[in-house]
Amino acid sequence: MIVRAETPDDHDTIRRIVDEAFGDTITSAIVDAIRVSDRFVPELSLVAVSEAQPLGHVISSYVDLLVPDTRRVLQVGPLGVVPSHQRRGVGIALMEET
Repeated sequence: MIVRAETPDDHDTIRRIVDEAFGDTITSAIVDAIRVSDRFVPELSLVAVSEAQPLGHVISSYVDLLVPDTRRVLQVGPLGVVPSHQRRGVGIALMEET
């Protein structure tokens, strides 16, 4: 398995992965919204691929913590893995690379 940065060609596949992993379309809409925001970190939107098949995705973005002072921090997630490959180390590989 390799973990690499997403490309624009991956966007539809990432939506499918996230929809399957979470069982909804709301979470993939969140991923899309993060991607078009000024908080998106392109090099930390990662896809796990095995035998040319994308199996998982994780995205990281900046958020502001407001307690006690405003501090910019990196947030990880959502992280999704296609159900047929969950509990096989795909998520761990994505987190280790992140």
